[in-house]
Amino acid sequence: MTLNVLSNILKKHKYIFSFSTVLFAAGIIIYAFAAYARLMAVALLLCSFGCVFYAVADELKHCGNRLTAYCSGLYKLIFRVIIILFLLSFAFIELLIISNEKDEDLYSKYVIVLGCAVYGTEPSPVLECRLDRAARYLEKYPDSTAVLCGGKGANESVCESEVMYNYLVQAGIDSSRLITEKNSYDTRQNIKEAKKIIDANESSNVNDAAVITNGFHLYRAELIMEKQGFENITTLKAQTPRNLLLILNLYLREYFSVILEYFNI
Repeated sequence: MTLNVLSNILKKHKYIFSFSTVLFAAGIIIYAFAAYARLMAVALLLCSFGCVFYAVADELKHCGNRLTAYCSGLYKLIFRVIIILFLLSFAFIELLIISNEKDEDLYSKYVIVLGCAVYGTEPSPVLECRLDRAARYLEKYPDSTAVLCGGKGANESVCESEVMYNYLVQAGIDSSRLITEKNSYDTRQNIKEAKKIIDANESSNVNDAAVITNGFHLYRAELIMEKQGFENITTLKAQTPRNLLLILNLYLREYFSVILEYFNI
């Protein structure tokens, strides 16, 4: 009996199961071979399971048991609503992210360079792009001081800001123009601690600053800076490594991060 039901589900929803199989295979491959894109892998796996459950629920909706049929119909409704809300909100937030990828390149006395993962004593490709942008900016504006943000993450042997400091000094930037911040562990903390450092160096609160990060990250960085009291913000866009899988993963992660920032979570 069970085999007959499963056989009917497979025949009736063969396209859904085919799509689910592709998603599942892609998720497993990405998870196994691209550690930097595991959020995307998990998302693909969840979508795969959701499609399977949808097909099963559609079949159970027509069974004789009223409670089972009701629960199955409710699941289908919730599934559809979640998909629609996700697609609409994803499109809206990604549009905000992309439209705010501005490289304004205006002088600011202080420039905040946001931290990112390091590998040993070397910056990750994403962080290296931020540092290259910082080096160009500091060369162009010799009176500007950089606040390098980032403490030591759970899987890191040294502070991110130390790696950033060494990289910029090797690039020819005078060490007296670099201030390291070692207490933060995420973007919100990066900016909060940078604000403390900047205010401590001045006789009064400073509302002007530039921020350097990759394009996908600028919108959220500016949101947080406004919450921390910055008013005149100059956004400096660092490039993102040309790795399609990495880019897709970063923009997907940023979607969730922006939502969390909206709710101060």
